Amino acid sequence: MSNEKLKQIVKSKWFKLGIVGTVLVAIGAFLFMNISSKGVAKNFAEDYMDAVKNGEDTSDFISRSEEGFIDVFDYDYLKEVEMEQEKVIMSLNYEDYEILQEYGEKNDFDSYDEFKKHYKDLFSDHEIIRESDMSLELWEEGEFKDRYSFLYDVTIANGLGQKIYKKAELTVEKNVLGEHEITFIDIK
Repeated sequence: MSNEKLKQIVKSKWFKLGIVGTVLVAIGAFLFMNISSKGVAKNFAEDYMDAVKNGEDTSDFISRSEEGFIDVFDYDYLKEVEMEQEKVIMSLNYEDYEILQEYGEKNDFDSYDEFKKHYKDLFSDHEIIRESDMSLELWEEGEFKDRYSFLYDVTIANGLGQKIYKKAELTVEKNVLGEHEITFIDIK
């Protein structure tokens, strides 16, 4: 191709529009992955796996009730399995009452029933989802949180430290403090 023809192509408005369009698509993809709720949750899951891979502390990533990976050698994102909205439920169980009695003001509540009554009165605008002798669950109408599940091909270590190839589904949601955490890991 001659230099003259190349100069004509570069000067053409279609070439310039193509360059501008490509740049705009790249910026849009970057913003989507770093600003959207789904993108932030996916990045969080991958930051967790990178932290495990690099031998870093992962306590800020994973729920206390979930057991994490021993080691991650490699991973590849496959797809979003599901996104669902879940009610934000405030749970006040008997253990919470005992902790308050032990570490809080000793005489705040004489009984667990008084404890529950106090919080039912305090949050009278909340719907009672479940109540039993040992727990109380309240929901403020309209309060939901997003829960994302992502599927990955992973190379991880088993209990003996051997590499195994599996699929892993990581579920990411926000905790009561509004911070992301991995609440479930399913190895398939």
